[in-house]
Amino acid sequence: VSPDGEEGYPGAVEVWVSYLLTHENELRIDYRAQCDAPTPVNLTHHSYFNLAGAGAPTVLDHELQVAASRYTPGDATLIPTGE
Repeated sequence: VSPDGEEGYPGAVEVWVSYLLTHENELRIDYRAQCDAPTPVNLTHHSYFNLAGAGAPTVLDHELQVAASRYTPGDATLIPTGE
C-alpha cells in the first residue's frame, strides 16, 4: 500500500503481485494495482538468480542468451543510449 501523497503522488495505491512457475519452467509475474485517484503506476521487479547454486560466490561467469527481435542499446555504464 502506498498512501495518498507518498513521494508526491496523488491517490492511494494498493498493489498485488503473484509469482507462478509454469509447467514449461517459465517464471510468470503478474501485477495488479488499484488507485483511488488518477495516479501513475509503473511496476517492475528486481529478481536476481545465481544459476551456479546456493553459496556460489558470484554470478559474473554466467552467460545469458535472450531470443529477442529488439533490444535497447546501452553505453559502457549500462545507461540506454536512445538509439
